[in-house]
Amino acid sequence: MVQSWSDTQVVAQVATGSTSGNAQILQGGVWSKPVAFTVNSLQLTNVSPTSGAPGVSITISGSGFGAAQGSGVVWLGSTAGQVVTWSDTQIVAAVDATALTGIARVQQNGTWSNAVGFTVPGGSNSVTLLPNLLNLVVGDTHTIQAVNSASQPVTGLTWTSSDPTVVSLSTDDPPVLTAVAAGHVTLTAGTASADVTVSAVALSLGTVLWSNPGNGSGVTKIVLAVPSPSGVADVFAFQNDGTVQAITSDGTTAWTAAVGCPGSASGLADFLGGLVALQYDCNNASVPTGIAKFDGLTGARSSTYMPGAPWVLNSGLIAVHPDGTIFTVEENSESSNNNPIPDRVVGIDPASGAEKFSVSLPQTPWPEGAGPLALAIAGDGYAYIPYSYRDFGPPDSGYEVVSLRMLRIDSTGNSTDFPVDQWTSRTTDLLPPLGGVNLITNADTGVVLTWGATGSEQDLTTGHPMMAITNGTSVSVMGAPDIGGGNVVAPVLQAQDGSFVGTATDNTTGTGYMVAFDASGNVRWTVAGYEPQIATDDGGVIATDVNTGSAVTFDQNGNATGRIGSLPTQSWTLNEYLVGSADQVVATFLNFGVSFAPFQRGSTSPGTPQNIPVDSKTNEGVKNLLTAATWRNFANSTCGSVFANPLGIPSMIPNYSLGGVQSKQQMTNFYDVGNPGIGNLTLRQVTGGQTPNNVTLTDYLTNGGAAAATANMGYDRQTAVILQANSLSQSRPEFTLVHELIFHAYAAQPDTAVFANAYFQQQGLWRSSGSNATVNISTWMGTDCTCTPGNPSAPACQPNTAKW
Repeated sequence: MVQSWSDTQVVAQVATGSTSGNAQILQGGVWSKPVAFTVNSLQLTNVSPTSGAPGVSITISGSGFGAAQGSGVVWLGSTAGQVVTWSDTQIVAAVDATALTGIARVQQNGTWSNAVGFTVPGGSNSVTLLPNLLNLVVGDTHTIQAVNSASQPVTGLTWTSSDPTVVSLSTDDPPVLTAVAAGHVTLTAGTASADVTVSAVALSLGTVLWSNPGNGSGVTKIVLAVPSPSGVADVFAFQNDGTVQAITSDGTTAWTAAVGCPGSASGLADFLGGLVALQYDCNNASVPTGIAKFDGLTGARSSTYMPGAPWVLNSGLIAVHPDGTIFTVEENSESSNNNPIPDRVVGIDPASGAEKFSVSLPQTPWPEGAGPLALAIAGDGYAYIPYSYRDFGPPDSGYEVVSLRMLRIDSTGNSTDFPVDQWTSRTTDLLPPLGGVNLITNADTGVVLTWGATGSEQDLTTGHPMMAITNGTSVSVMGAPDIGGGNVVAPVLQAQDGSFVGTATDNTTGTGYMVAFDASGNVRWTVAGYEPQIATDDGGVIATDVNTGSAVTFDQNGNATGRIGSLPTQSWTLNEYLVGSADQVVATFLNFGVSFAPFQRGSTSPGTPQNIPVDSKTNEGVKNLLTAATWRNFANSTCGSVFANPLGIPSMIPNYSLGGVQSKQQMTNFYDVGNPGIGNLTLRQVTGGQTPNNVTLTDYLTNGGAAAATANMGYDRQTAVILQANSLSQSRPEFTLVHELIFHAYAAQPDTAVFANAYFQQQGLWRSSGSNATVNISTWMGTDCTCTPGNPSAPACQPNTAKW
């Protein structure tokens, strides 16, 4: 934090959470020369071993521990360990005789380090508490669970708080925690413990809210789940032993499944809250053997696809369509130069694991080197597979023709094959005629493809960067962005204005560049040494330093504007995560750009959170209004009883439940047309293409004359709730929000059907003849569904009174 600034001197305070690195000054978009700077912060880098019985010595490595122990404490499990040696970078301590499973961390001068999970073996009845670390603010409530070694929930334990005046426990099994006062407590149950710190003030950005250690083998990667009524995970935490855990937004583990080989398990989130993963023979993990789908609610393997001989999944290419169809590419093991058999694209039914369709890459005369180069599902809902082949010219001609083509397939198997580019190459050329093929969605119109072409018509020394943009099946080919040396720029992000940010490497110096370019291939700016991560809503980008990993913000002209430390992974529900264990941190709410590809490695499928423009400010505002406490109040209200009555909403949608509505809230995006740029978004954009209407959100509301409107209604669909400007600052917006969520987003009923419900009419829902005053629904809910506001013949009642 800057305290004073002059032309020759800057005085600044080291920020909370800072770690050692460089001291630099940013002025006018230019960084000063870096100077090494050490932050005396407590930081654990390794705990070995991470499991130990009482008396076992544990070595903790890190920094900032202090040259001598002094008042320092090393925590192992549920209590302080017995220190053997202590230095600023390493501590050796023995596990205490009374220790239970919990965490390992160090305290010095009243400050705690980061924490890692620590197991104290407890025999066949050992358990782990999840989360095992919590930071709360007075008044917060939080769930917790106990799981066994198989990550299955355990009940019937005796739960205790070391200080109930700081954290109290409900009588539920497992209990609900309530933060009563500032302080620090240890919770215990069975053979395990959890560490809870309560603050009297708001937690600072980046503070760990909770930590889930997984199954003890180590969390290797976090993948975002797509929220769905048929799924429970906010993120999937992949473990080093080849399993994955579905982690909920409150830090508990919903399920665990074995999805891959130790050290390399990975998968793609599907659109039903579950996961799709390539399967391998772990004794020969070079070629995938099949594709498995894991259920979003239970984690059970719900289907498995195995290619029938002679087909094999040699490419490892896989993508998931929003309707659930799984795309992959197979090659024929019997193919040879004398008997060339083209590869094929296969569509897989996620429910049964059966093949829905297959489309062969078109056969050509004398093919050589034919094959798929990439696979992506773009914002228009089609799968795109660029592929190449080489045709020999006439005998003894000394040349061949290199063709680059595109296969475009929908999720029913309808396909179109069309040319992208073609050039000649001498058969004696040493360089491969095609290299560096990269694919990214171009909003919802098609794809952008870049590649390097070499041959007799091109630059034989370095290759010639090329670029193509598709619209439907039409193709525009142009020179690709070129930073010199003939290196191909790989597009990584699409910015809000439709331009792109990618990466390229200077092969002469080995320097990597971040490159911004437009849809015509013109380079806008370059910055050396950074990897683009997120396109922001101001036209800029957040990128990470390739040497240090720290995140830096850049404006639309490529000027550095600030540094934000470690870049968290932001989930679809606006929670932020770091990999240590699986740690949720106090969110910074990054306002990413409204494009179909604002995130590196984000899916380029329509309907995915990475591709739908999100009004982060309004989403967060709704989350703060419709809290768990609000929904509990609603459940106990007259409205809650009226809606749940068999003659109420269950007569419209049999599977109605408030739990389902809350899940629907998590997978619904809210848009305030008064926020910058939001009103110009289209219905097509905010529904991921499922509503093919290009009307802007502002016009959609204006033309309908509504205070709010819901697009793409239904509990199992990507839904958008559009609000008039500044709706959340109006008096009691909860009534309108719940109206839109329950009746429209979840139950998919129009207002006319709600007014026509005889039971609702009996309970007082009123609309004058011929009126379209749907605001009466929200007003009726505001009186807890006990009055008929606006009806002149009914007893007077005060509208919009907070009854729940």
